[in-house]
Amino acid sequence: MGEFADPSLPRPLASAVDEFCAWTQGELLADQARSTPRDPLYHYTGEASLRGILEHRKLWCFSHSQQSDDTEVSYSLDIARRVIREEAWGGKPSAESLLLGLDGILGSNPMGGTFDFYFFSLSGHRDHASQWSEYGGKGTGFAIGFSPVLFQPDRTDLAPLPNENVFVGKVIYGKDATRTRHRKGIRKLAKIVTRVFEQNRSLVQGRNQQVWFDDMNKSFIAMLLIWNCLTAKADRFRSERETRYIIMGVRAIFDCCRKQHAGRDYIETPLPLREQGNITEILVGPNAPHGAEAMVMSHLRNHGYPNDIPVIRCGHPVS
Repeated sequence: MGEFADPSLPRPLASAVDEFCAWTQGELLADQARSTPRDPLYHYTGEASLRGILEHRKLWCFSHSQQSDDTEVSYSLDIARRVIREEAWGGKPSAESLLLGLDGILGSNPMGGTFDFYFFSLSGHRDHASQWSEYGGKGTGFAIGFSPVLFQPDRTDLAPLPNENVFVGKVIYGKDATRTRHRKGIRKLAKIVTRVFEQNRSLVQGRNQQVWFDDMNKSFIAMLLIWNCLTAKADRFRSERETRYIIMGVRAIFDCCRKQHAGRDYIETPLPLREQGNITEILVGPNAPHGAEAMVMSHLRNHGYPNDIPVIRCGHPVS
């Protein structure tokens, strides 16, 4: 986990970075386990995307910075910055210095330039009018039902390829839940820094202090802060019941696999093959053209999918 620790740091300081990264990794895995669905999740989309997913068995995770709603990250980030300032003002001098520096970094918006984060959205709603209207081509598209087995945690380490390190996160809604989750990570960050500072005062001086604080803050932003921002939305979106398939990390690691479609950056991640099957059903939008069901069944058959995947037209037209 030592990817954020500068090799020039004294061992106690570098170990503190590693400690926080390990704790964060555990938090992400625990959150993923809590987010594991028991029922199918649905991805509402158009015909071209449906064909691509079925043919190539890959999911396209698009860059969050190029989504239609550019306020999602800023919503959670603003809450995080308020919590950071509250914890700084109530903490010891070393934690205060660290956290006020972190707040300054976040004020310069480093997330888009230094880090990349991509996601694939799913909903807990089956045949839902607003999902058809917003994401399913006003009812002319399709909804792919993905089996819960696709989202079961099956590893506790990182995959060698960055596009295969996918985390599943259920979106939380509202300020209170978002504030509580941010505060847990911020307090852990401050606690580690305070303890290590007090045990190693002679080492935390000049350049060492600056580099150490930068590394601690970078690890917090790259892992926990981005995760919390990508899986939190305002209360007015609660009815979406969204779960996200998320890939995130330092921008440079995605240079080998970043692609573009219609001016938008995306990362392909494999749709794993499971013995139990990945797809439970495919819903055909209520406004889809005549023959859409036959097209889907033919595409499934031509690409080796089981013959028993239901293809069902939804019943109520969407305006």
